[in-house]
Amino acid sequence: MLRTRFVQQNRLPQQIVAPHEPFALELLDLRGGPADAKTTKHSCIVSRAGNFDLAVDPMLRAGLVRLRDDESVLALALHHIAADGWSLEVLDRELDLFYSAFDCGLPAGMSAKGSA
Repeated sequence: MLRTRFVQQNRLPQQIVAPHEPFALELLDLRGGPADAKTTKHSCIVSRAGNFDLAVDPMLRAGLVRLRDDESVLALALHHIAADGWSLEVLDRELDLFYSAFDCGLPAGMSAKGSA
């Protein structure tokens, strides 16, 4: 769903699934500058701002805001056509598992909390 674009052909909506491509995570580095909550929130909002063009844009936007060497904030924006409450819960669990695995030096999808 996250690779799907929605276009209009002959006045009818059509789904076009883009081929798999590596996902580039946008990085905003605020190390060395003021990193209070207001700056972080503003930076996340600015980096994710803008409407989705359903015919062109991916349905997921992501950016990583580096605050310090040991602290970052992941900002995600999904169009509501591609995600609902249930799928956001699944995404949250999967991100938690992958981050836990990374943090523990385990293979992707494995964590001290259990396997994926």
